[in-house]
Amino acid sequence: MRLPRGFFSRETSSIPRQPQPRASLRSQAFWIAVLAVLVGPGCRNDSPPDPPRRPNVLLVTFDTLRADHTTPYGYSRPTTPGLAALAAEGTVFDAAYAVTPTTLPSHATLFTSLYPDEHGWVRNGIRLAPKSVTMAQLFRSHGYKTAGFVSSVVVSVYFGIDAGFDDYDDRMEGKRKKLQRNAQSTTDQVLDWLSRQTGEQPFFLWVHYMDPHWPYDPPEPFRSQFAAAPGSSESQREIGRYDAEIRFADQQLSRIVANLKQRGGWDDTLAIVTADHGQGLGQHGWPTHGPLLYEEAVRVPLIVRWPGHIPSGRRVAFPTGLIDLLPSVLGLLDLEIPAGLRGHDFSKVWTGESEGDPKPVFFQREEYEGHEVKSRSATIPVAGAKWGVRHGRWKLIVAPDEQTLELYDLVADPGELENVAPHNPETVRSLMGVVDDWRAQASPGERPTEHLDEDLAEKLRALGYGQ
Repeated sequence: MRLPRGFFSRETSSIPRQPQPRASLRSQAFWIAVLAVLVGPGCRNDSPPDPPRRPNVLLVTFDTLRADHTTPYGYSRPTTPGLAALAAEGTVFDAAYAVTPTTLPSHATLFTSLYPDEHGWVRNGIRLAPKSVTMAQLFRSHGYKTAGFVSSVVVSVYFGIDAGFDDYDDRMEGKRKKLQRNAQSTTDQVLDWLSRQTGEQPFFLWVHYMDPHWPYDPPEPFRSQFAAAPGSSESQREIGRYDAEIRFADQQLSRIVANLKQRGGWDDTLAIVTADHGQGLGQHGWPTHGPLLYEEAVRVPLIVRWPGHIPSGRRVAFPTGLIDLLPSVLGLLDLEIPAGLRGHDFSKVWTGESEGDPKPVFFQREEYEGHEVKSRSATIPVAGAKWGVRHGRWKLIVAPDEQTLELYDLVADPGELENVAPHNPETVRSLMGVVDDWRAQASPGERPTEHLDEDLAEKLRALGYGQ
């Protein structure tokens, strides 16, 4: 219903008011009554208010990044000041684990909350159209704009890991064209994409940095900054180049953070930074990653930050796995968690509402068909599968075909130097039962039906992958 023209002007006119005829007063009273009806209970807007806009979600994964070579985890060299700044504003998980020390399967577990045997990416080089729902697909179903920027052919579109992404940039360039690109090149593309976002739609953005991966070729000034002292061994020189690669990638992460701050959306962004696996660096006789499940290969950084929701400067000590990431993010954002996920919702641990109920954390490597595996100057025997579990202070590693069984007390022996299995038969028996139950629950997922073409196979071998 329209109010009569000039209704409000009668109340605001600066002309002195003259006595009104009775009929005119009755008319004015009528319209006052009409106004009361309009603003009364019958005309209120009883529809629920629009839900608050969901936060942006930034997920950054560093390839091949050991937790103990980063500043928030106590490393003596200043490799990650950007990560340290994030840690000061968020929560650090001291014992976070990748499910496997291999890039494609580890990322697939992070995105699906399933184990490699279940989602099907059991090793690099497998091409699949995922049957299970992915993190990107879930975010897109909830109205998010989804984008991924990756830095290695290992996670290119060809292998199906791009499921659910509206935009997926896997263009490789630079010295190792068609194999990988450096963090600066990837970040340039990320910032270009961010410049085209209006802010009306929340985004889920995945950024993958390959730089800490072998072969190490850091740019200046980081190469010189982290160079080993004259007379150092080749291993020490290689660690210096590895650390320099980390510092370079950390700098590029800081560029993204600075851009989001400048855009004004940083405090409304849930930021998660982790890695797909670690790196041997000569420990346990192995320079890279893949066949071994020791701490240097599977323990990764995990830092989460969202002001007003996740406490700042907090550390969580109990073990957790990247398989828990998807359900925890969904729980934190109050989104439905699909049935069948194998990870646990630790969102209340993230927010500080709960200390958590620690669960066993499982690991596995790909199943080797040969008798040995080589990485540059190192060769170790391999046979079949290898599994592991971390529960409390204990870590068990078992390889049935290699006839090896190892037990480590990570509190007393964090470097896993003394196998105490012979002295703790009851602990071994208990953890073997946990592993057996886990293996019995796994339902084999899809397997590839086609062979990898020779061009891609050669590219993977150039990055150190292949039996």
